Amino acid sequence: RHRQTGDAMSDLSFDQLARDSVFARVDVRAKLALVGGATCITLLWDRPLLQLLLATFVLVLCVIGGVSYRYLLSMFRVMFPFYVILILTHGFFNVQYVKSLTGRAALTPLFQLPAAWWLVGGGTMTHEGFWFGINAILKTVTLTLLAPLFIFTTSVDSLIAGLVQARVPYKIAFI
Repeated sequence: RHRQTGDAMSDLSFDQLARDSVFARVDVRAKLALVGGATCITLLWDRPLLQLLLATFVLVLCVIGGVSYRYLLSMFRVMFPFYVILILTHGFFNVQYVKSLTGRAALTPLFQLPAAWWLVGGGTMTHEGFWFGINAILKTVTLTLLAPLFIFTTSVDSLIAGLVQARVPYKIAFI
């Protein structure tokens, strides 16, 4: 049974996560192509709406694939502080990079912190930086959902067999 540690992630076992599903029966090579393609697309796209669509697609595949809701909620709960940091760093501090992406000389201020505040006074959250932060969050969500989608729906035996069928040398596939 499960130990009581208070950690949400430790309450989950791999048996609980890997269920027989339609996605679990998909050929390993197709899953690898999906993961590789989605990873490349995620890293290349810089439009938040497209990233949202891709993240939603991968989330739906996770649900279809049988990844438990508890695991997904735990993952989002653990990652939430990181998402906040992404919004703050991109919105307040990533000015030069966002300017180069947008091709603008100046960015649109969303709001400004009072100048009297110690260390962060006068900092300005930009509209473009905020959306770049949202895009970075959606990239992170997509990439963190791809891992359980592949790992929890693929047995080691079928992974090795699929890699060998894809002409990967057996020693490398086994490693």
